[in-house]
Amino acid sequence: MMRRRRSRDGGRRRRGSVFVLVLLLSGLVAGLAASFAAGARLQLQQGRDQRSALGAELAAESGWEYALRRLRLDHRWRGTDGAAVALPDGRSFVVAAQGPAESLVVQIDGRAAPGLARYRLEVDADPGGASNGDKAVVFLGEQAEFAFSQVDGDVLLPDRLGAVRDWHNEADGGGWWGGDGRAPEPGEGLEYSFRWTDVHGTLWKFTDTVYLGGDTEEQVTEEPVKMPPWRLEGWLDPQPGVQVLTDVYELRNQIYDDTVVLVLTQPPPAHSTGHQGVEHADVHLDNCHFNAGLVVYAPWDTDLRRPAARIGFKQEITACNCVFGVPGGNHLGVLAPAAEIELENSVVRGLVYAREAEFELSDLWGVLIAVHELELEHAQVFFDPEVAREPPPGVELDQGAAHLALLEMAEHYGG
Repeated sequence: MMRRRRSRDGGRRRRGSVFVLVLLLSGLVAGLAASFAAGARLQLQQGRDQRSALGAELAAESGWEYALRRLRLDHRWRGTDGAAVALPDGRSFVVAAQGPAESLVVQIDGRAAPGLARYRLEVDADPGGASNGDKAVVFLGEQAEFAFSQVDGDVLLPDRLGAVRDWHNEADGGGWWGGDGRAPEPGEGLEYSFRWTDVHGTLWKFTDTVYLGGDTEEQVTEEPVKMPPWRLEGWLDPQPGVQVLTDVYELRNQIYDDTVVLVLTQPPPAHSTGHQGVEHADVHLDNCHFNAGLVVYAPWDTDLRRPAARIGFKQEITACNCVFGVPGGNHLGVLAPAAEIELENSVVRGLVYAREAEFELSDLWGVLIAVHELELEHAQVFFDPEVAREPPPGVELDQGAAHLALLEMAEHYGG
């Protein structure tokens, strides 16, 4: 009997030991599982933080690239006014800039919640003298004549080969600046003359040649001037406020409140001018009002130095007693970068962009850009900064920063 009781007590002790061991193992497994779960959560959180930090840094870099492009177009640009620019995957950036152009402080906050990457940079965005968006007259060609005229604003005169960068459109909507496309005839050079002309501003040039003297300030610049980018395809889209005229070669006594777009698919018929029987093949505008401006279409792949090679003929527009644009309008005067424009006894308010521009007894309030030849005779040009800041669709003006120099940079990362 005593042996049986000992056997039962020993079994109870063994069962108790096994139960304790199971409890210990269960606790150990539970602890390990909790530890693994906590470690996994920590690794996941660290991965999220790293991804957030990287996203914020990429957003800040995008903001810097954006700021570079905007400052190159307009050295007076001062940021996004506190508004965030949205990027994919919930990222965004805000740009703020302050100070003078030669020591401009730019702050970019890139965010990818909850991460923050802040760049603080000091840059030199001094426009120098070769910008085309703050001048009354910008000339890009080989022959210019100013006679008995007045310019109220700055004039840019590229009196040295290599001083111009021509713009070339690409099929995808972009483009690039190439070399100076001017090619004077053999034995000839660049020809510029000023006779009885006043420039109430600065005459920017690339040589030490004195053209006016007197009270006119003449400054030498080294920064090449860029031909303004242009693309006119958007004017052909059906839209309110735009009237497209195809192969119309003569307009008389007309008033247009819409922007008129001339599309010439073939050369105009030759007609006699009555002057010694000389015939001209041009488009003639007489006593017309183009209150929202005139566009003379040219395909995107036209070379403005040699437009006839692409179009097949010269685009020649003669306007007498005409008005282009109105005060406070859309800043479009005549947008015809591949055409020859001759204005006589006419008034323009807005931008004039032409391959060849001839003003006789005519006035312009805005900006005048001529690619190949320019002639002002008994004419007046008054610079309008609003036109320069907000040019009409189809053309971009460089407001001053041809290049940017980074002076100092600081970085900050946080949540």
